[in-house]
Amino acid sequence: MREPQARDDYFAPYTTESTVTERVVFILLLALAAFLRLYRLSEVPPGIHDDEVINAQIADQLRTGAPFSIFYEAGEGREGLYHPLLVASRALTARVPYWYRLPSVACSLLTITIVYRLSRRWFGPWAALMAAGGLAVAFWSVHLGREALRVVTFPPLAAGMALALWHGLEQPAHGKRTVWWFVLAGFLLGLSLYTYLAARVLPLFVVLFVAYLACFHRARLRMHWRGLVSLLVIGALIAAPLAIYVGVHWEQQERLTRLNEPLRALLTGDLRPVLSSTAATLGMFVWRGDSQPHYNLPGRSVFEPVGGVLFLSGVLIALFNLRHPAFAFCLLWTVTMLTPTMFTRPAPHFVRAAGALVTTFILPGLAVRWIKKRLGSKGGVLSRSKGRIGLAVALGLLLIANAGLTFRDYFHRWPDLDDVRGFRHAGLAEVARYLDHVPEATPIAACTPFLNEQHFFWRTDRLAWPYLLNRRDLDVGWYNCLEAQLFLRGGRTGRYLFGTGWDFAPFVPSEWSEQAQTVATFRDNRLVRLEVADRLEAWLAQLTRPNAPSLTFGEAMAFLGYQMEPAAPAPGSTLELLTAWQVLTAPPNDLAIFLHLLDGDGSLVAQGDALAALSDTFRSKDVFVQRHVIVLTPDVPVGKYQLVTGLYVRGGERLFLDSGMGDALILEAVEIRDGSD
Repeated sequence: MREPQARDDYFAPYTTESTVTERVVFILLLALAAFLRLYRLSEVPPGIHDDEVINAQIADQLRTGAPFSIFYEAGEGREGLYHPLLVASRALTARVPYWYRLPSVACSLLTITIVYRLSRRWFGPWAALMAAGGLAVAFWSVHLGREALRVVTFPPLAAGMALALWHGLEQPAHGKRTVWWFVLAGFLLGLSLYTYLAARVLPLFVVLFVAYLACFHRARLRMHWRGLVSLLVIGALIAAPLAIYVGVHWEQQERLTRLNEPLRALLTGDLRPVLSSTAATLGMFVWRGDSQPHYNLPGRSVFEPVGGVLFLSGVLIALFNLRHPAFAFCLLWTVTMLTPTMFTRPAPHFVRAAGALVTTFILPGLAVRWIKKRLGSKGGVLSRSKGRIGLAVALGLLLIANAGLTFRDYFHRWPDLDDVRGFRHAGLAEVARYLDHVPEATPIAACTPFLNEQHFFWRTDRLAWPYLLNRRDLDVGWYNCLEAQLFLRGGRTGRYLFGTGWDFAPFVPSEWSEQAQTVATFRDNRLVRLEVADRLEAWLAQLTRPNAPSLTFGEAMAFLGYQMEPAAPAPGSTLELLTAWQVLTAPPNDLAIFLHLLDGDGSLVAQGDALAALSDTFRSKDVFVQRHVIVLTPDVPVGKYQLVTGLYVRGGERLFLDSGMGDALILEAVEIRDGSD
């Protein structure tokens, strides 16, 4: 397995010109890679991940005039190099989800091309085509090539840096041309740090490889030390703004501090978490891969059994040839790029290990190259030719088998997982595709239990909606039907979207929901049509209305009445109310209803504030009914209390009554009685 090569030839590139056959094979591999990354791109991955939503939101902000930033706080912080690519893609195509996924396709194909050039320069065409084929069809690389994640910009820049660095090192003497290769490598090194958190280990690799040269190739190091120093200096200068920003705003690195439990344990002398994460990471290639359904078919390893044997054989070949810098480069790069997942949880993590894509698929190529050499050294010309043809056929069959496995797992098994669909708003995406093909513009009220648009990472269905639906002429109101009910345009004809197991709010008369007409059914949702304007008006007339000069708040919302049970609650019980409101004009975002129980001094005793909807999606004449629950503590004194209600913006001020009579409506006195009475 050891390479019988003179030391002077260690850095000599493979310079034999490519044959027509090699070029045709590479073009076919690139076409196969493009197919696997473009096929059903609007449907798989299903829906949109919250990470993709955040990136698309940043791109939209840039399009509308927001200044470019090297680092964005959104979603626990993210480097800024990727988002201008989304802006450029958005200019090319307005259709979703193509515009926010096309940059990933381009970066993935570029990575394959650069890795092919790099591995050919090191080990020749057989290893290079093996690396390109592996990258073209592997589930890991296909998935990253279809997701709108900023990490996709890291592998092509890192591979480009590796190629430029090697071009510089292989020059026989220090000169102007040599310097420019190191300058380019430094530029790409610095730029890589603006792609993804895991890229921060790239300078570590450069330092380690320089240490390797100092141990085994001092003559080459003495020849190119100026170039290597310029590489590191230029990389540091380019990365300096990001480093300064991160240092000043370290609190935005909260995600890093949450995930690096193994590293923190190591610093305290506990090796077990790091050893466990390292073992899991190294096992991802042949034993068990990333278990998170976000990024992998849970547990699927990078290689199937035959590919795994070739990979492990390639690792052994590289270990036997560590004095050869190309072999050492491959091993050192792979290990260094795996450290972000070795020192964090969970492990393995395919996204954090993305830098290892550059060399992972070169290693099986080393085994193929060794087999090809053995075949070429035995027998006559005809025998050697037959052996190589047989090897090529075997590798072609292996490629087809792996492409088939990836196609099955990625396009059929993985998108069908419940966890994948739930994380990615997949059910909503199916509804969006249906609505894109139906010209009807009747408004929609969509039930969704998660309405927290202040969460640091998770994005609501409403925020994902613009990146799933192409048309912009639909009014959609978002609310939680478990706690409230939105009646579109006062109960006039509207469409209502419910997830599996959900229906109109529990307080809505059952005969109304029974009369709703099904418009369309989906795997996770159903769309129904309902018209209850007259019945809603009669139902609202039965509610209690306070006697007040005005029931309108801020010229935006009118109070229609309330219903309360029980009439005389006991200490330790609950008081349940329904409040009904009509929209006059578009209300402020993040509106809430306060419902307070006050004692005789006007002090707050208990409250049931709520508004289970996104208020800025309300439209004129909409009617909204909210269920409130006021919990009475066991020690609340019996007696009479006053119930008041009104509106306020969460984190802001209350809306005033149009009459000028304050900001609260007095409803009725509530008498709390001893439960033993």
